[in-house]
Amino acid sequence: MADCWPVVFAFLVGSIVAEVVPTEDYLHNARLDNDGNVEMFWKFNDTHITFEVYARTRGWIGIGISPNGGMANADIFVGWVKDGIAYVTDRHGSGGNGYPAKDTEQNVELLDGSECDGWTMIKFQRQIAACEEFDLEITGDTLKIIYAYGENDPKDEDLNKSDDYHGVNRGVKSMYLLDVAKSDEIMFPEGETHMSFDLLNDNFHVPSQDTYYNCRLHKLPTFTEKHHLVKVEPIIQPGNELHVHHILVYQCTRNLEDSLSFGTNAKCYGSNMPPDFESCSFVIQAWAIGGGAFYYPKHAGFPLGDRAAPKYVVVETHYDNPNIKPDIFDSSGLRFVYTSQLRQYDSGILEAGHTVSGYQQIIPPNAQSYLQYGECTDQCLEGAMKMKNLDQINVFAATMHSHLLGRGLTLKHVRNGTELSPISKDSSYDFNYQESRLLSEERILKVGDSLQVVCNYNSQDKTEITMGGLPTTREMCLVFVYFYPKIPLNFCQTSPEFNEFMSYFGIESTMLIGDGSVYEDLDAFLVLEPSQLANQTVAEVINSMEWNDETSAELSEAMRYIYRIENCVGPLGKPPQVEWYHPALSIDIPYVEENLTCNEPSTGWPTSNEASHCFVDTTPVTITTEATTPSNIVITPTEDYQHSAVLDNDEKFWMFWKFNETHITLEVYGQTTGWVGLGISPKGGMSNSDIFVGWVKDGIAHGTDRHGSDGNGYPPKDTEQNVELLDGSECDGWTMIKFQRQLAACEEFDLEISGDTLNIIYAYGENDPESEDLKGPDDYHGGNRGAKNLTLVGASKAGEVMLLDEENHLSIVIRNGAPVCVDPNVELPTSVDASLCGSDGASPIAATTTQPSVGDDETTTGSASMPRLSWAVSFMSLVSLFNGFRNSLA
Repeated sequence: MADCWPVVFAFLVGSIVAEVVPTEDYLHNARLDNDGNVEMFWKFNDTHITFEVYARTRGWIGIGISPNGGMANADIFVGWVKDGIAYVTDRHGSGGNGYPAKDTEQNVELLDGSECDGWTMIKFQRQIAACEEFDLEITGDTLKIIYAYGENDPKDEDLNKSDDYHGVNRGVKSMYLLDVAKSDEIMFPEGETHMSFDLLNDNFHVPSQDTYYNCRLHKLPTFTEKHHLVKVEPIIQPGNELHVHHILVYQCTRNLEDSLSFGTNAKCYGSNMPPDFESCSFVIQAWAIGGGAFYYPKHAGFPLGDRAAPKYVVVETHYDNPNIKPDIFDSSGLRFVYTSQLRQYDSGILEAGHTVSGYQQIIPPNAQSYLQYGECTDQCLEGAMKMKNLDQINVFAATMHSHLLGRGLTLKHVRNGTELSPISKDSSYDFNYQESRLLSEERILKVGDSLQVVCNYNSQDKTEITMGGLPTTREMCLVFVYFYPKIPLNFCQTSPEFNEFMSYFGIESTMLIGDGSVYEDLDAFLVLEPSQLANQTVAEVINSMEWNDETSAELSEAMRYIYRIENCVGPLGKPPQVEWYHPALSIDIPYVEENLTCNEPSTGWPTSNEASHCFVDTTPVTITTEATTPSNIVITPTEDYQHSAVLDNDEKFWMFWKFNETHITLEVYGQTTGWVGLGISPKGGMSNSDIFVGWVKDGIAHGTDRHGSDGNGYPPKDTEQNVELLDGSECDGWTMIKFQRQLAACEEFDLEISGDTLNIIYAYGENDPESEDLKGPDDYHGGNRGAKNLTLVGASKAGEVMLLDEENHLSIVIRNGAPVCVDPNVELPTSVDASLCGSDGASPIAATTTQPSVGDDETTTGSASMPRLSWAVSFMSLVSLFNGFRNSLA
């Protein structure tokens, strides 16, 4: 087996990051968790997919494909490296979230495995087809990838239900596995030159609420000649990767030259949204969390600078703030890359599906599955093509779009009554993971062809109908179709004819009681006839009906064949000879999807083999990027440390440390004027943990050696205080405690600090203990607690240590047997006079006001300047910027 090079190091705006280097080149990779502890690389061909998975553990690692994001019925692969042998197993999730049992057949082939520098790697391949009852086919849909890892290898030959529990080391991520590979080298013609402009949110203060949609009006650059847009890529502010969920760009159709709203932020679809935003409803670009850059094909580009090109756009950014943080500021957005070297074709975008309507589009409540239909008719497509003397167009990409109830969308292609294979399909649509996707092969639309969009909704948690509309609490059923050559067509949609729609519910006549705006819904229509329904709104009548899976299916089938009104509109209006009303699309020969079949043999491949050896490559990789200000906190510790970590998501608990052969020194900062606590836990909880708690009170710093009792109760003091307090301070609302202890376990309540990945628990209280020590209930931490996996005793990865000209390497501290305590191990100082705020009286805590450009060696701060630590802050905040990069300082 090949050797492995799992880690290299890189400078990024003065900070240091680590990159997992796979055993071969892959065009696809993703970081599965927020902390960068699980990395996945993959490639595929027509029959097989290869995975190379890394997890920061010396135990087992597992990934799976889940129907709904949980363990139940998931197709799972678990591997580990033990005693120099790598293993992989093919498994499945049973009912609930229990232990994953082995499949009857092992339809997996182990290709490689290694355990290097605290990381375990397993490389394997499987067929794309489902080869037995427990396998799931890998499709082009949005797939929910679940992952987990354990702290130890299985004690026996296989996982044990109780001994190998993953604890909190698990998660789920939506992604496309069978996506078209994209890169500048692949997608740009040779010799093409590029320019760019950015559409960004300008330090937008994200509201303290769970979810928020911000709309911002932009004026595009003025072009003196025509250009082609060839690439759109996300620019996500470092530190905000978890908060920016998706970005949509809407073209405005009105002339807004005199608008006073450029640069204005407004809540999307809110009552206070400026009127100038209302004409901006046509999506020209979409990006979602986890997505990358979107490329136009080499022979086509979206026109900029001509008469019909967009001049004004609204950028909609969906923010997620589940912790209701009050201090999120964001300047994320999209970068538009364009060229003056015009490509062969202008590309266009058309919005196909069901017309967005509050009174012609409903989803009934209490339905596990409700199908809705909208067409782009042959007459509409043909009329627009003839305006350009074309008999066909080429479709190269699509963006699926529904809202919160959407579970699946299909873009069907119909020719002469025969349904061809879908142009695009996603049976596992995820509202939080929608992006523009290139087709694996371009599709030709000919004169006479039709399109049909079918949306599948789940409304089981609704008690009233959901109407169509722009807000995410309403619904849409759309596909944005990217094509070339460009034809004068923007909207190609249908909806039920209103009177026939009302007839289904027994309503004979209505009266509009609203103001007649495009945002009206069925609450704005009063029933006049029949008399038994009179004086109710249409929405009230429909909501009073009994809705279940059966009645919803009946409505869906009726709407499938109901008479249609067409929305066929381009920049020049409706194409000639296109009628407004149409019968429903007739499909005489439905498409029957072929089931993939397994190649033989599908089992019997190696599932264990000798593990690879480990080497460390110290060749630096240089990455340059524009400097940003992702964090507003700089902490300056009392001395230089080569290890540091932020333990919580809100950056309120920091830790710096160093170690030698016998001792470890820790310097801990908590954003509190009360006590701070740090511990090593066997399983991530309080039980049996080795805990240190300290505080500063009346100018005296105190430190105590403690342990977690059964459950998560108050941690009592150890019989022996095997800890030495070195320093403490309380400055600017932060408490610092600095202490050292031996690496060895010196009495029954101590835990050895080994080179393993450790569960570090932390907590802090709002106040100092009222008496001489913690009292339990009076000093409860509340929600100020958490856990993080770290390797405390490992090779230093600071740049000045690792990035040397010579081939100097460090390795983890290895000992023969358990370490032995060095005397004295008790009666060390546990209280000292607290330090002033900094050695010169200055505070170690500073709020950053400016950020250096790349290469600067100093950061200006509100009250203190410490370039090395401002780098550390950049590191902590930028670590999640690139997939595949890992915090090497932790």
